Amino acid sequence: HFQRRFGAGHTFLCSADNNLGIIANAQGLPIITPPRRGRWTSRDIAKSAYGMESPVVAVFSSSNLAQQPAQQQRRQDAKSNSTGVAGVAENPAAVKAVQVEETDSMLIDDEDADALEETPLNVLHDDVREFFTRLLVDLAGRVGASGIRPEDVSVHAPATWSAAEALDYLYDHCKGIKKEMRSPAPEVFLSKRYSARGARTGQEWSPADWRVGLENLNIVGAAFGVKDLQAYLAVALQTIRR
Repeated sequence: HFQRRFGAGHTFLCSADNNLGIIANAQGLPIITPPRRGRWTSRDIAKSAYGMESPVVAVFSSSNLAQQPAQQQRRQDAKSNSTGVAGVAENPAAVKAVQVEETDSMLIDDEDADALEETPLNVLHDDVREFFTRLLVDLAGRVGASGIRPEDVSVHAPATWSAAEALDYLYDHCKGIKKEMRSPAPEVFLSKRYSARGARTGQEWSPADWRVGLENLNIVGAAFGVKDLQAYLAVALQTIRR
């Protein structure tokens, strides 16, 4: 989404998830992998993305210097509030809490917490769902562009269709293809989690369901002359096997 919105060179994926990295790399998205141990900060991300000499990195450095007096004052306040006679800590938890507050580790908004808890399969399923929904809607628009009649389509414009609506339209224009679909049907497999009967998260689909779901999508794409799906599907299958 952000790469399409801001263009190549302005969007990076920062993740220690190797499976997610494979998917991103296959789509041409640059990857930044943080160290698995030790501290890392937003400044480290800026250095990896823009280089050490970038003004962006310099801004981070200036910001850190400006914050040092305030951090030193917090340390002094914490020391005076948490130590008693002979320097013995009366409330060790208080010191620990201040230390956590001072760290330069990345802070996460509450609204992003659910996204960080996503498993690779859930992320992959969202990606597959969005990719093929766009593909199917585009196909429906191209198939009907030459002679579509108003009574043949939904009251909505094709661009606003769901995957299920696009598939219904494509089934009508390629008789017999629906009979080739195995369970889970693509309209179910591509439904947003829990939004329809049988719809679920990527983690909740079994490996066999994943294989059938991807094979169904490949059949639909091939029936309408869509090329170059194999590389995308191969990456998805590789992630599932892991």
